[in-house]
Parts: sequence; C-alpha cells; structure tokens
Amino acid sequence: MEEGMKKYAEIFVGSMMVAIVAGMFFRVTGGIPLNISQVSTNKTSTFDVTGEGKIHVVPDRAFVELGVRKSGMSVKSVQEEADKTMNTLSEALEKIGIDKKDLKTTGYNIYPDYDSRTGRPSGYVVSSSVQVRIRNFEHIPAVLDLAGTYGLEQVGQLSFILSDELADTTMDEARKAAVAEAKEKAESLARLAGVKLGKIVNVNENMGGSPVPLLYNAKNSTDSMEVSGGGAQVSPGTNEVTVSVTLSYETM
Repeated sequence: MEEGMKKYAEIFVGSMMVAIVAGMFFRVTGGIPLNISQVSTNKTSTFDVTGEGKIHVVPDRAFVELGVRKSGMSVKSVQEEADKTMNTLSEALEKIGIDKKDLKTTGYNIYPDYDSRTGRPSGYVVSSSVQVRIRNFEHIPAVLDLAGTYGLEQVGQLSFILSDELADTTMDEARKAAVAEAKEKAESLARLAGVKLGKIVNVNENMGGSPVPLLYNAKNSTDSMEVSGGGAQVSPGTNEVTVSVTLSYETM
C-alpha cells in the first residue's frame, strides 16, 4: 500500500514538473508578446536649382510651296494645262539642283468654277502645289524666280528651319549649358547658405523655346528683299533654342 502511494506521488510530481515547464515555454514563446518598434526616417526635402541654356543657331533648311491654278471649260484641258506647268516646274527645279526626294506634292484639287454674276457653273478649276525643300541656300533666289518664269499663281511662304540633325545637336548643347549653369548656381548658393550638397536625385527639363520656322512671304519677295542679278537675296537669320533644367540635390 505504502509502495503504491509512493509511486502515485512520483507520477504526480513528474506531471506537475512537465506542466510547469510547458507553462514556462508557453509564456516565453506565446504567452508574453515581444513588442519591437522599428523607426525609419526618409529625407523628403531637396535643394533645387534651375539653370537655363540658350543657343542661337543659323537654320540649314528652307521650304517654299509653289503651285498653279488653272481654269477652263473642260476638266481634261484644265488638267493637262496644270500638269504640263507642274512637270515643267519639276524639271526646272532639278536643273537648279533640287533633288526629286525634296519635292513633295501638297495638294491637287479639281472643282467647279462658278460665275460670280449668275451663280452658275462656268467651267472647272484645277489647283496643284508642291513643297520644295532647299538644302543649299544658294538655290533660293533661282527657285523663287521660277514663280515669275512660269506664271505660278500659288506661292507659299518661304520658311527657314533646322534639320533634324542640327536640331538634335543644338538641343544637346542647350542642355549642357543649362546643366552647367544649374550646377554652378547650386555650388554658389549652397556655399552662401552653409548647406552641404549630396548627390543629384532628380533632373527635370523644360523646353522654354524650341526651333520654330522663320517665315518670309516669298510672293512679295521683290518688294521686301534686295534683288541682285535677277535673283532675290535672302538671309535665314538665326533660331533660338532654349532649355531649362532643374537639378534636385540631397542635403547632408
């Protein structure tokens, strides 16, 4: 009997020890929450400086539109007359030195011609025009003179522009100038303000001015431009390309 009670007591004590150990494990792992606070700070303020690059460049391309407007009683006869004049014009342009790839048809229209007094159709009108791209500015006077030589009724404005290659090069130069000015300004302002600059974290570009065509009324060229040796003397002037760049610096 005593021996049985002794074994029961040992089992009871062993069970209590297991329960105590399990309880302690539970308290450490699950019963007692471990609160860990992680604090992170992000620097949101930047030191922003803007610089401007401005480049003046002489255009290297010119455009002018030449065309005819013929009227008559028959569509066929009017078409033939207009086509003949335009074909002769194309041949003359090629002789001057204008490549075929620089000639682009910009319009060809056929429509009834109405009598202004009766309002009734009095015939037909055919209008045809071609855009001429001029790469060599020495050809401009000869091209403009063709308007009078062939009695062209339609002469558009002469415009000077930058080729894609020159526009890209000029834009890059303006960007470099803008970035250089912004960096120089940033160093000066930071030194005066007692701010230590870090790395550049953002760049923003704003094109304040881009190459735009310089227009000239070629139809009235002899009234507005000097004429020498039977040809109009023209000057393309310069185009202004402006780029504004804002640099954002980290502060240390």
